[in-house]
This record gives sequence, C-alpha cells and structure tokens, in this order.
Amino acid sequence: VTALKEGAKAPLFHWWEPDPFLQKVGAVRISFPDHKLGCDAGNNQDPDTGTLACDYGDAPLQKIVSERVKQNAPEAFYFLAQLRVFATEMNEMLSSHLDGGGSSDSFTVACNFIKANVEKIQSFAPDCIVRPPTTPMTGDLVFHPASLKCENVTVFPTEVSTVTCPGLKPAGTMDRSETTIRVAKRDWISHEIVSVIAELILKELLGYKVVIVDASGGSDSAWGQEIDAGVYDVDVESWCALESGESYRKYVSRDQSIHVAPLGYSGRAGLWTLTKMLDKDPLADYFAFFTNAARASTLGYLTFGESTLPAFLGSEWPACKTEEYAWCGNGTLTGYWAPPQCLPDPTSCIEIFMSAPKDNTGYFEQLTRNLGLQAVHGYYDRGMRDKVFALKDAARTPVFYWWEPDPFLQKVDAARISFPDYSFGCDAGNNHDPETGTVACDYGETSLQKIISERVNKQ
Repeated sequence: VTALKEGAKAPLFHWWEPDPFLQKVGAVRISFPDHKLGCDAGNNQDPDTGTLACDYGDAPLQKIVSERVKQNAPEAFYFLAQLRVFATEMNEMLSSHLDGGGSSDSFTVACNFIKANVEKIQSFAPDCIVRPPTTPMTGDLVFHPASLKCENVTVFPTEVSTVTCPGLKPAGTMDRSETTIRVAKRDWISHEIVSVIAELILKELLGYKVVIVDASGGSDSAWGQEIDAGVYDVDVESWCALESGESYRKYVSRDQSIHVAPLGYSGRAGLWTLTKMLDKDPLADYFAFFTNAARASTLGYLTFGESTLPAFLGSEWPACKTEEYAWCGNGTLTGYWAPPQCLPDPTSCIEIFMSAPKDNTGYFEQLTRNLGLQAVHGYYDRGMRDKVFALKDAARTPVFYWWEPDPFLQKVDAARISFPDYSFGCDAGNNHDPETGTVACDYGETSLQKIISERVNKQ
C-alpha cells in the first residue's frame, strides 16, 4: 500500500486505527451502515454464510493493571487509573511519529506529549503524589493509599505503645511487631478503658506493634474519612457509626473498606439531676417538673440569674459562638441559648449546664423549646464536669447534660431526667437547630460500635 500511494491507481485496503500507517499513506476510512448494538450478531467468521451487514464497531481500549500494583504501589495505581489519552491527542502523536511520516520515535513523541500537557498530567499525577509534604500538617493535601485520594490530612499526635500489664504476657507469644496497628484514643473514660483493653491484648498477647493515635482533638463523626485515609485502623467505641449514616453507606455498605460491629454495651446522652434532689421532690427526674422555673428554683436549682459562666470560662468564653452556631445567644445571652419562653425574662429561668455545642448539637435544646421547659442552656465545654462536681454538695445545684457510660455520673451521684419515651423515628425532625427542630422525644440508646479498617483484615 505504501508503494502504491503515489501511483495512478490506488487500492482499497484493510487496517485498524489508531496506527501511524494511516497517517503515513493519508488514508480515510470507508463508511458502512452504522454499527448498532447486536447488528453483528450474524458474524460467524464465514464469508459465504455470515449475515453481517453493518459497520465494524468501535472497541473502547482498556488499561489493564494488576492488583499487586494497587497493594504495593498505590500511587502508581492512582496514576494509571486516572490516565486518559483521547483520539485527537493520539492522532496528533501518530502524525509526528516516524511511521506516520513525522520525524520522532516513540520515546520522543511520548516525552513531548507529557511536556506539552503539564496541566493534564498533573491531574493524573498531582503534587500530593509527586511532591508530598515531608512533614504533613493539618490541612495539607496528602495521598491516602486506602481511599486512593488526595485529601486534606488531619494530623493527630501519635505514640508507640509501651504499656504493659504485669503478668499478662505469657511465654512463647508470637512476634508480629512487623505489622503496626493504629488505635484511636478519645477523651471520654469508657473509650479510654476499652481502648487500653484492645491495646494490651494486641500488644501483649498477639504481639503486634501498636501506635496510639490521640484523636481527642477531632470529632467522632469523622470516623469514616479518617479510617479510610489511614489516620487510624481501629476505633473501639464509636457513637456515630450508624447504619443510617452516610459514612456507613459509603465505607461499609458500598466500598467495604471498613468493618463495623457492636461492642456490647450501649451509650445514651441525657439531662441529669443530682440524686439528692429526688429526696426533696420525687418528680425532679421528670421533664415536666422543669416547665415551672419558680418551683424548680424554690427546690434548689440554679437559675440563669445566678450563672457564673463567663467568669468560669475566663478567656475561653464563650464556648457557644454565633460564627460557629447561628443560634447561640448574644448580648446578655452570649455563650448561652434561650428558648422563646425564657426570652422575656431569662433571669427567672433555671440554667441547664451543657458541655460543648458540638455534643448532640441542638437535641436537648429542641426538647427544652418544644416541651416548654423554662430553662436557659449555658455552654461550659469540658470544664463542665469540674463545675458540677464543685456544686454537688451545695444547697443550690444544676441540671446538666452528660452521657453514659461515664464514671462522672457515679462520682456526683446523678439521676437521668426522663422525657417522652423514644420510639423509632421520633427523632426524624432533629435538624440540629434549636430554633426550628421538631424533636419532642427522649434521646435513644445508641449501640456502640467497633470500627476496623479492611487493612487490618488483610495484613
């Protein structure tokens, strides 16, 4: 065909694209009746009997990559998965090739393509892979092998476990310390206890190297993204790994990159009173008691008018900031939230001591508004425990928010305040906004979960 291309008569010929031969001889493809799905069903590879009468269809060309690359070189796998070369780009490269009438060999054509398409190549091999930060800081883009994504990293403090439990480790345990398991640690006591149980057994009995990741500065709700990104491998007590949640659907149900299973015990947040107040009035653990602030104050509950919240937090005041939560109060209510029934005279309403606004955001505030409690919520952050403990023997005591299981409740001898019983779906109106949410039932028990990365299963 090449010898005939300058002749007076030209051939019809069979070939395929992409190939530089077509550029070299200046060929144009002959059209047949359009190919449609199934129109080539009569192709029996026999010219004498086959019934084919439509054009040859396009065959999308594929990249084929071993699972070994994904496991051992995830950055390379990411690049190969993202790599795209389009027909116009390939035809231009074929035209510049020696076999297509150009002057460049395959290496030079490829090199020139890369240099001429820097922005495109960076989408295949971004800086977080090519030039990753030597010491990542929170907010830096870092490639995560587990998710095969470049994401803003969350950097938590870590330390290699050195704890021992005297007499626990038997002779002859297997050394598996070539494998590291990263265990999340959070800032509540039940989590701390069960995390240490896992840490000791993993290290002392099973022989793994254990790294403790101090995730106390983060949020339990970020469990999916953080485990998927390899921030830690295990979180042994999660309140947020719920089947109804988006992270569960994404990482557990769909990607199966994370395993979730019940831990055994449940957790429950609530509003609490000191048990000694029930000796004064047995109805003091029922929500309706607090719809009359004068009665509650007479019994010995602290009011907003007696609050020392700003002085208690000092330079950390307010913990409830309007720039973070639009519903936080301002003016004399800065650092607090008040329902409509208390706005005319907040000083006469009792004060409910809250921790941080991020803890069960808006749920108990909705109960206060929707069930008519005459109470203002004040936000003491984690210092609330110390404040309540200091008041436990005082004549005037608080209503306060906390959760179980936690030894703080035993320490102050607290009783949980009952609200209308929880039933499935009764909290559907919880939009985390005290001003508009429609929740009017108690907070339900949460089956606490263990969360384990698929990496632990494989390694």
